[in-house]
Amino acid sequence: MGQNSVHRDIYVASCYRPNVADKTFTSHLRKSLDNLSSKRPESIIIGGDFNLPGWNWSDLTLKPGTTYATQHTEFRDLLENFGLTQCVLEPTRRSNTLDLIATNLPDRINRVKVIPGISDHEIVFMELSVHLNYRKQPRKRVWMYNKADWPGMIKYLGPRMARIEEEYNPCPDALWNKIQHEITEAMETFIPRRLTKRKDSRPWIDKKLHRLIKTKRRLYKKCKKRGSTHLEPVQKLLRKQHAHYVHRIFTDSDKTSAELSKRFWKYVKHKRSAAISTVGPLKQGNRLVTSAKEKA
Repeated sequence: MGQNSVHRDIYVASCYRPNVADKTFTSHLRKSLDNLSSKRPESIIIGGDFNLPGWNWSDLTLKPGTTYATQHTEFRDLLENFGLTQCVLEPTRRSNTLDLIATNLPDRINRVKVIPGISDHEIVFMELSVHLNYRKQPRKRVWMYNKADWPGMIKYLGPRMARIEEEYNPCPDALWNKIQHEITEAMETFIPRRLTKRKDSRPWIDKKLHRLIKTKRRLYKKCKKRGSTHLEPVQKLLRKQHAHYVHRIFTDSDKTSAELSKRFWKYVKHKRSAAISTVGPLKQGNRLVTSAKEKA
């Protein structure tokens, strides 16, 4: 098995089944996949001549009079058990589809095409997108209890709770809804909130640095309009601010080294993690849709 790493390992395997009557091929392939999947979930691409002429892969049916049907169904069951999708639907040798590509990344396949080969088998061309898209973590608004105005909140809630007590309601649901409404209104008024940072936000960019970046962009646009003669003072300012920024990294006493290290490695771990696909592979019946026109 070859190994290629783009944020996550992609294992590429080449297989050859000498003839359709081979009864040991499927068991050997299953053993290899078991060894691989026992470590951790990985991206797998298996290609080669599987010598299974009886399959009609467009609708996953066996052709009439197929010999060695057991070997055919065992291979199909193997693909289903390991979550692999067979992507080649066109014939690769005469009227038979012998050369197959199976993968657990069907949504990453841009197109699969059979092109003329140099032997009695055609060439299977597959275009795979290995760029991993990350689902952005939504930012949440969290309460800042350490900055709450607790005396003001108590003063605000006092008469309102007394009024609810006077207006006695035997229905517990109605009573709880009133109390919940008053507490929520008080929290909105007396407790400030802030937006949380996403895991993919760069931990070293704080508010000061963000303002400097905006200043740099604004000055760059001004210089671009006026011409390159005014670039020197801007470059001087950037060098000065960069020196201050680097100095602040090593002398920042607001955060301990442990906190900074934790945030940094949390960011690295998030970037290394695999993408979570929210959209499954597009299929029409049992046929995998690969062309851009069909997907549209």
